[in-house]
Amino acid sequence: MKKISLKIALFVGLCLPFSAYSQLFIGATASVTSNKATITLDRNSLINNGTLTSNNGSTLLLKGSGAATIEGTKVSNLNNLTIDKISGISVNTNAQISNDITLTNGIVTLNNAILTLTGAGKIVNETETARFTSANEGKIAKTEALNSPNAVNIGNLGLDITATTNLGVVTVTRGHLAQTGARGGTGIKRYFDVTAANAAGLNATLTFRYFDAELNNNTESALLLWRQPDGNPNWQNIGADTKNATINTLTKSGIAAFSRWTLAQSILSSTHETDIIQKVEAFPNPTNDVLNLSFNSKKASETEIRIFDATGRTISSEKYPLSIGDNFVIKNVKYLPTGHYFLQILFLENGSTKNLKFEKF
Repeated sequence: MKKISLKIALFVGLCLPFSAYSQLFIGATASVTSNKATITLDRNSLINNGTLTSNNGSTLLLKGSGAATIEGTKVSNLNNLTIDKISGISVNTNAQISNDITLTNGIVTLNNAILTLTGAGKIVNETETARFTSANEGKIAKTEALNSPNAVNIGNLGLDITATTNLGVVTVTRGHLAQTGARGGTGIKRYFDVTAANAAGLNATLTFRYFDAELNNNTESALLLWRQPDGNPNWQNIGADTKNATINTLTKSGIAAFSRWTLAQSILSSTHETDIIQKVEAFPNPTNDVLNLSFNSKKASETEIRIFDATGRTISSEKYPLSIGDNFVIKNVKYLPTGHYFLQILFLENGSTKNLKFEKF
């Protein structure tokens, strides 16, 4: 394999190709600076142990067949990065991108690497066959100031944020490791960490985007939004207002705090508190008027009872106090159209749930 060690400057209109399965190797004392230029690595890898800086519309283009990597001991500072490799690439070192990461072909695997989007940095053209994934704890992150955002998808990372207040500086970090609960529940292969400088009185709406390839054996129609509060190992089931399996989105309003978020059918958050609610019964079933719920609770706490239609859309959500022992709740379902529905009893303290089906005639 041919190794090239450079200390050069690339200027307007220059395209520098490397081929024959060589490497673009930047030694510890070397530097490459591009200005409105394209560095094309055709079937090549980038190893940056020195200084790589691209400015003013410059692009690093990785294309061709065969495996390739971006690695080295130093952070590469790129203006544009374009990936057009059917066989994909592995990113093994941190990088900063100030404009577009364009995904044309291939899977980009972040291997313990963090891609930081700065300035106008954003992901472009991410699809099922040209997307990011992670080995170990690879992540993509961007920080941006948001004042009353309306469905703002920071850096096109895949999380739309809506709020009526000034959130200040917001950081969204996307990872791709499936999140798990203590009793084996496993989420999809995507999660988001969200922080905001001004989160007091938050009442936000989140739209979580994902790919089918990330479902990780979760049933798409059963997905719910889950939250892991900062410093708390337990997951909370937040539910869903709307789902769209065609464009792979789940939306939930009434978000009162930011933290870590994922989608899953069930992430059981505690090894010893998952059976707090027991002996759940609903009658009459089918019903045309009211649905009587009886269940036993091992704790005095609070529960949220939700009703979903057959598509997973939230119809109602109400909170009730729980007492130790037998509990009884009467739900008015007379207003519901004829059909099949799902009812969920959510124990708010640790996110564990009990689910049942009922029919309205």
